[in-house]
Amino acid sequence: MTRLHIAGVLVVTLLVLIGGCSLTGRKDAVYEADAAPPPPSAPSEAAAPGLEGPAAPRMASDESGAGEADNTATTAGPTAAGVTRRIIKTGEMTVEVERLSDSLEKARGIAEDAGGYVADLNVTEDTEGRRRGTVTVRVPADKFDAVFKALQGIGRAISFNESAQDVTEEWVDLEARISNKKEEEAALLALLKRKGELSDILEIQRETFRVRGEVEQLEGRLRYLKNQVSLSTISVSLIEPGLAAVAEQGPWRVGYHLRTAWHTLLRTLEGLLYLVFYVTIVGSVIWVPVVLLVLWARRRARRRRAAEAAGNSRVDGNA
Repeated sequence: MTRLHIAGVLVVTLLVLIGGCSLTGRKDAVYEADAAPPPPSAPSEAAAPGLEGPAAPRMASDESGAGEADNTATTAGPTAAGVTRRIIKTGEMTVEVERLSDSLEKARGIAEDAGGYVADLNVTEDTEGRRRGTVTVRVPADKFDAVFKALQGIGRAISFNESAQDVTEEWVDLEARISNKKEEEAALLALLKRKGELSDILEIQRETFRVRGEVEQLEGRLRYLKNQVSLSTISVSLIEPGLAAVAEQGPWRVGYHLRTAWHTLLRTLEGLLYLVFYVTIVGSVIWVPVVLLVLWARRRARRRRAAEAAGNSRVDGNA
């Protein structure tokens, strides 16, 4: 083993140890600062705009390679230590509506007016002609509450719930790991510029590719979190009134029940017609031989009675 090889291995090992210590130190700084905020009497060094306090962790959103600005700070207020909370908001609801098509258009309009969009749309119809639709919208996180209430107003809200997931810890951890991995990558690239044996260069290249893959994987996860934090998801199930709604006290729905009765009659006639087809075609294997056997038996019986009648007439004539 050459001296250059030994030196390269020592440098890589030292960088890994430094990266681990740095990651642990940054996470500890975040947790300690979050658990024990400075007393009110202490002067705040982070009061000046555009400056970070000494206890605030170094945010590496610009170094993460996510390709977008960090505009998710409006999802929640900053903590006492200056760390912005990253919250993923989601909501679900079931709404009963009179006309499904009109309600779907209202839901689309509410999402688009808030700066969002429809991510998924699905409509189904049961055997009784009742339709059900599911629409999923993505809206800016700061418009979540307004959109959630507006979607409940397009009909009669039967059930609804909302949830929030705090991903601040994972967010900070990803940013720290990305920063450390990029420092490790820069050190490996610096080693590649030195002269050495081909085997040493290939080994350093393999380590560089491995670190680059880990950086891209971490950046992909961070991009996903940014998308989920900046855009909230609301799933809405829209249903038309069912037959059980007749027993409820409310306005008459003569038109709806006439349409339901007409569709039920058509489907009943359709089912009877299909039954005739199956009995005629599929059942012919059974009833055709039975009919032929009955006809043959009746013909044979008639011939026997005719022969007996002829024999009796000849006996009477001889007599």
